[in-house]
Amino acid sequence: MKKILTAFVLGIMLITTGGLASAESAQTGIRVIGEANIEKTPDQTTIQFVVETTGKTPELAQAENSKISSQVYQELMGQGIGREQFKTTQLSLDVQREYNKDGTNKVIGYRMTHRVSLKLDGTDKAGPMVTSLIASGVNRIDSVQFGLKDESSAQREALAAAVKDAQSKAAVLAEASGRRIIGVRAIEEQGVNLRRPVALNYEMKSAADGVGQQQAWAGDITVTATII
Repeated sequence: MKKILTAFVLGIMLITTGGLASAESAQTGIRVIGEANIEKTPDQTTIQFVVETTGKTPELAQAENSKISSQVYQELMGQGIGREQFKTTQLSLDVQREYNKDGTNKVIGYRMTHRVSLKLDGTDKAGPMVTSLIASGVNRIDSVQFGLKDESSAQREALAAAVKDAQSKAAVLAEASGRRIIGVRAIEEQGVNLRRPVALNYEMKSAADGVGQQQAWAGDITVTATII
């Protein structure tokens, strides 16, 4: 389950229970903090993985990388993963050098890096997909993150719940002080932040380095909102 935490400060205008003639001069205000904790189940998984190859020449490093990337592509398509679900986020070719004690160096090869972001519906396929990617030639799984497809909806729900909490607190304070609420003076949002849990962060050379079927469990998502 995903835990969403919101916090805000709500300015409430209060008025004394005195006569209407003195209402203008009797107006005052209070500020209360509203908090809400709601839970959301993650419905999306994002896997960041890397295909990295080396070669004596740029062409060899690129050719090997293209070969493995093609294997990964076929594996994904074979599992019914749509082309729109994964995309290249980085493609780079670096020179590998050997440095000597006298300060000189020489080129000993080239490294091709292909970083890909893969999105899956739900969270139950995260573990099996990691195992499948490693088996198809992926060198490294940078991260597995669980999230929500509609983050804005969750944020709005959390803010609404926090507003209700603030209104409830204001009503208690008003009653205890013998006053009544006549309206909201001001509400100012200070920002809403969402922290996604990282399920995995490790490197494997091959499927043989793993132990059986990789498992992954979705953790909590925390959304923090502040309004003054």
